[in-house]
Amino acid sequence: MKAPHHTRASIRVKFPDGYILQGTFGAKEKVIDIIEFVKSNLMHQTRKFYVFESPPRRVLDEKLF
Repeated sequence: MKAPHHTRASIRVKFPDGYILQGTFGAKEKVIDIIEFVKSNLMHQTRKFYVFESPPRRVLDEKLF
């Protein structure tokens, strides 16, 4: 049997006000691409935020990428 071949992923970001931002990324794109996507959609682009994966919860720091 062939293993599943995933080439795209949809990422959703939920903001405190309930707004949901969704983007689709390719399998070869990096976490920094997701961070840049979120930054480009912020009203105040200098606002601090973090991205995490779960489970278990692990904060992905853009300095690592």
